[in-house]
Amino acid sequence: MKAAIAWIMCRVRRYRPDDNALRRPSDRLEAAALAVTAILLVLSVWPAVLVAEHVSEQERKDAAERHHVLATLLEDALAIPLSLGRGASPGKRVAVRWVTPEGEQRTGTVALQKAAGKGSTVRVWIDGAGELTTPPPTPGTIGFTSISTAVLVVMGAAWVLYGCLLGFRRALDRRRYADWDRAWAQANARWRRPHQS
Repeated sequence: MKAAIAWIMCRVRRYRPDDNALRRPSDRLEAAALAVTAILLVLSVWPAVLVAEHVSEQERKDAAERHHVLATLLEDALAIPLSLGRGASPGKRVAVRWVTPEGEQRTGTVALQKAAGKGSTVRVWIDGAGELTTPPPTPGTIGFTSISTAVLVVMGAAWVLYGCLLGFRRALDRRRYADWDRAWAQANARWRRPHQS
């Protein structure tokens, strides 16, 4: 813990604005770039919240459009044994017929885990267009999806900002090394004694 605090304090001393005469203009530019990066990272939380809210709203809207109806099996469904070590079996796909809320008859296939005879009814989920769909997400799933989306947006912004900061620092370092080489060349010219013949 002490090492982490010491590292943070070292960075604060390195980048804080002050009147240090030894601080080069490029050092001040680097500190300003770091401050701008930190501000932009904090500001990226707002778009992340907006995107997460949009995703959550869309998921709730999709969930509200889904509802279940009773469908009649058009063929026998045999029980599918669960596979060991590979998770649950997806089940056998069997043909079913259902009636949409508008009264239109539709057919399709659904996966069933349990045995059922032809003519028996099963509950299926349909969307607003009356087509078969998956069950609606639970409120917990919607919350997890929206939080995950917000975190991914912030992480994406952090990676982009970090890449920009690294590129800017690399350009500053090239300039610093060029200045350093120029200063050494000037010092070498000043310090070199002319050869006596």
